[in-house]
Amino acid sequence: MSRTLEEVAAYIDKHSNALPSQSPQEQYEHFEMLAIAVLDSEFDNYPEGTLQDFLMDYLTTKRKQLSL
Repeated sequence: MSRTLEEVAAYIDKHSNALPSQSPQEQYEHFEMLAIAVLDSEFDNYPEGTLQDFLMDYLTTKRKQLSL
């Protein structure tokens, strides 16, 4: 069963927020690690490039939010 892209973002947000307070760089690295894990496990559930493009945009947004 594949998740919607919004569910993928919510999953990453939920699991990254479960960590104790971190520096912005550490937070971003955790977002990135989770995004890679999702991509590795679910890439074949989406049309080619769709999940990867979404995750790259998601990480770009997170980087801006964290002022990195």
